[in-house]
Amino acid sequence: MRFQITMHDAGLSSGSIYYDDFSLMLKVPVALTPSVVGGSISLSWQSQAATSYQVQYKDAIGDAWINGEVVPGNGAIVTRSYAMSSGNRFYRVLTL
Repeated sequence: MRFQITMHDAGLSSGSIYYDDFSLMLKVPVALTPSVVGGSISLSWQSQAATSYQVQYKDAIGDAWINGEVVPGNGAIVTRSYAMSSGNRFYRVLTL
């Protein structure tokens, strides 16, 4: 199967690229499994190969999300641990 992708850049030249091999992936929302281990919180989720994940956190519900580490997916369950804070902390993991 051959796909054609056409590029357009306003005011500049345009062009096209041909791909003989192309894959489209559905990025599935992350279902987190949290657990407390000692003084840390562990976040686990099923990853997808060729997908990266952005861990974010905030200390209050009204705060803006703070970017944490980017984690590469490999098709296995990924676990990341973070030191617990003295107050509340909210976590989420986004697909990139």
